Amino acid sequence: RTEFYHIIWIQKGRPKHFIDFKPYVLKPDSILFIPKYCINAFDTVTNFEEKIILFTDDFFCKNPNDITFLKSTSLFNNINGIINLSLNEKNKELKNLFEIMENEYEKQNDFAHSDLLRNYLHNFLLIAEREISKAGLNELIPSTNAEYFLNFRDLLEENFKKHRTVRFYSDNINISEKRLYLATKNLLNKTPKQLIDERMLLEAKRFLINRSINVKEIAFELGFEEL
Repeated sequence: RTEFYHIIWIQKGRPKHFIDFKPYVLKPDSILFIPKYCINAFDTVTNFEEKIILFTDDFFCKNPNDITFLKSTSLFNNINGIINLSLNEKNKELKNLFEIMENEYEKQNDFAHSDLLRNYLHNFLLIAEREISKAGLNELIPSTNAEYFLNFRDLLEENFKKHRTVRFYSDNINISEKRLYLATKNLLNKTPKQLIDERMLLEAKRFLINRSINVKEIAFELGFEEL
């Protein structure tokens, strides 16, 4: 489990990569965008070549706009899962920027080093977001439902260990439980309660795979006073 974001460029081979226990079979010249906190398992059997960019919120976010971008970009917040972008001659800008960042990373750390890396990374993410939009992977069209869902998702990520009632989240978004239900049903065909339960289950799985603690301790970590 990581506290940083992954950008994985598969250059050769077709490895199977597991993200939060789900398998993704990757193709050559594809880029995977993985949010922070995910459990990653790399293929140890298949022969493949890859390059990886890792970055943290602290590195990327130097102003409120940067924070908003990472919280809203479909690269790391796609409602249907992990973004896997195939590269081709039309989007070779991403390959070029990847190599530019790699070259800059190898240079001596001077007054401009971090700022240049950050700016290159920001441009890389903006271009990638444009490419996924062209490819039809950016499916969350701005709407009232989308706004309610994104607010619910952010609140859920911050509060799921303490608050498991739909009422808590609808109250904090200033809408009714029914309106929140309609928003999540419309976008995901799932109820807010289902999403709360799924988030709790995912966290429990992450604890089980990542820490040597028993079920009672996991329940305590997740805010349950009794089993």
